[in-house]
Amino acid sequence: EKSSRSSLTSIFRWKSHGRAFCVNDTKTFANLILPGYFKHSKWSGFLRQLNLYGFKRLIRGPDAGSYYHELFLRGFSKLSRDMETTRFKVVDKTLSNPEEEPDFYSMPKIGMDHTFTNNKEKKIDVVSW
Repeated sequence: EKSSRSSLTSIFRWKSHGRAFCVNDTKTFANLILPGYFKHSKWSGFLRQLNLYGFKRLIRGPDAGSYYHELFLRGFSKLSRDMETTRFKVVDKTLSNPEEEPDFYSMPKIGMDHTFTNNKEKKIDVVSW
């Protein structure tokens, strides 16, 4: 949620659909943001954490270079409590398949017009953005 502060959006931000985020300035992100949440301030260490928690990187389309996880959604920080690390530090060396990447723009935007029950999305009282 901190990325919604206008002073931080030049460093990192949520994508408009609320299902992925991107880091625009990795050096500043590592120096200013990481030390507040991690025991390190290295971009490579942050990427390792993303991989351990199952985040995926989008490699094509308007969100190329962004990261996403089905339990990491704008406005729903409680969902991230259910995220788990992989037991072993296995690095997936296979290339991402662009054909299997989700199209977040064909899905409803994440915001106050959605609720989750048992981690499943359910639309309620849709409010136009």
